[in-house]
Amino acid sequence: MIPLNICIPSYNYGRYLPEAIDSCLSQDVDFNLFVLDNASTDNTPELRDCYTSDSRVTWIRNETLLPVQENWNMAVSLANDGWVKLLQADDRLLPGSISFLSDLFTSNPDSSFIGHLSEIIDAQGRCIRKCVPYSYTHTVIALNAGDGPRLKLKHIARLREPTSNLFTKQAWEAVGGYSSSLRFTFDIDFNVRLMALFPGILCSIYLAQIRRHTQSDGATLPPSLAISDLKTVVRRMLEHSDDRESKLYADSWVQYRIIELFAQRFRSDPLASSRFLMRNLRDLLKLRPLSITCSTISRRILAGDVQQSLD
Repeated sequence: MIPLNICIPSYNYGRYLPEAIDSCLSQDVDFNLFVLDNASTDNTPELRDCYTSDSRVTWIRNETLLPVQENWNMAVSLANDGWVKLLQADDRLLPGSISFLSDLFTSNPDSSFIGHLSEIIDAQGRCIRKCVPYSYTHTVIALNAGDGPRLKLKHIARLREPTSNLFTKQAWEAVGGYSSSLRFTFDIDFNVRLMALFPGILCSIYLAQIRRHTQSDGATLPPSLAISDLKTVVRRMLEHSDDRESKLYADSWVQYRIIELFAQRFRSDPLASSRFLMRNLRDLLKLRPLSITCSTISRRILAGDVQQSLD
């Protein structure tokens, strides 16, 4: 059997961590579970004794706080050779997901990454929406190496958050893991480098739940950092796909994200949000990709997701 490793890096998520761990341990397939406590100051250390009696669980604590990228890389480095799922400590796996994924990567030995669908839940664990499928007509779609960056620019092969993906440890090593040069979009950057070099699979099956709450990392980082990091990632994506259409989608992605961040932060800090909008006015005034940007915004409003289908 091909080894499967689930890695849960955690920092001060003791409130949610038991749900994440229990959602793994209740699965009906064997695997290795690595929990990496990044010097948490909440009740996380107290949870250790509840789980280490299970032979599947390896629990490690950093005595000093690591940057999030280093902590993620350390979590993956603990894994055995084979496949790795990086499960965020506030997220959950759905029943039967590990069995399904094990069958999927066993029957597709040439693939190095898998992207699947997730439900979006709130802080209390209630489902608030579902991610839009990669395809409405095909459960599994194969991607060749190099297809991903172009499709991701169009919000098709998004690979979303780490909880919605898994990859081989060999591929992680080949691309150099998660980069410390980015703070807001280092997971997107990793996905792009992965898709540029390796073939993979998109799977339109719901296998996990991603939690949205006000204490999440993405909700607390400054919007200026999000845009700066996104522009860096977009430039790197265009290195793999620099045709005119891709460049239009790249500009549109930046425009959409500026508008989205402004709308998300305006209620809590209207003055700072307005300043952020003005600082990025030059990008907003690029009229070429306006129709693409409007299409992205309409999908977000109508479906709660910017995902486009391959159909």
